[in-house]
Amino acid sequence: MLEIKVRNDTHLILTHLNFARCLLCFQLNEPTTRHIYQNLYNGEVVLEVSDGTLTAVDKAQVSVKSAKDLKKETIAVLEPLEGDEKLSQRLIESVIKSIKRSLREKFWQDNSRLNPKIMRGATVFNLEKAAILKLKAAQKTGNIIETELQIAIDKLTKADELLAEIALQETRESVNGVENSFKKKIAQKFLKKAEKEIRKAKKFLDNGKETPAVSHFKKSWIFSMLAEKLACQVI
Repeated sequence: MLEIKVRNDTHLILTHLNFARCLLCFQLNEPTTRHIYQNLYNGEVVLEVSDGTLTAVDKAQVSVKSAKDLKKETIAVLEPLEGDEKLSQRLIESVIKSIKRSLREKFWQDNSRLNPKIMRGATVFNLEKAAILKLKAAQKTGNIIETELQIAIDKLTKADELLAEIALQETRESVNGVENSFKKKIAQKFLKKAEKEIRKAKKFLDNGKETPAVSHFKKSWIFSMLAEKLACQVI
């Protein structure tokens, strides 16, 4: 049996860590080193892997970003782009407006968490979906560097994934603390639906279908919020 430890000086937050030497030494698959982080972190992370006889340790500098950070980076990627046609330029300008609107404080609890009021939090996903549809349309015009547009799409979908994943993880913790067995059973059903929606979203991403992926990340977030509200006796 392998024992895997991750050490740093703060809490963990969503990212993928790839420590090549440890992976080669123990022939681990990348999913084994996927960890959920809950707070922003910039600094060194140490990964220690042991099978009881051999131990491998590796270090990496990690910069973990919030969903808001990724959205702001997307704007920075898009602003310098200029299309040769008015249509391309209008699409990019419209995307930037959608992203900026999604960053309004009323939709957020903090940089990594949406407003738990479902209508407000869900609006962020809706604006994201609209932005991605327009970026896809801009790609088809052939007047803007496609690589830059794909970078923007990837950042937006990653932001949505973070929002759904963090909501799911934190709701699991809340539901685990519920003492009422009936309430807990219902909340767990919502959690299973949230997990299922995330799996669906990732399948769409693997097939290059970002728009439906965002829809499923939104559904996952909604199910997590329903479970959270039940756990906290809000409904």
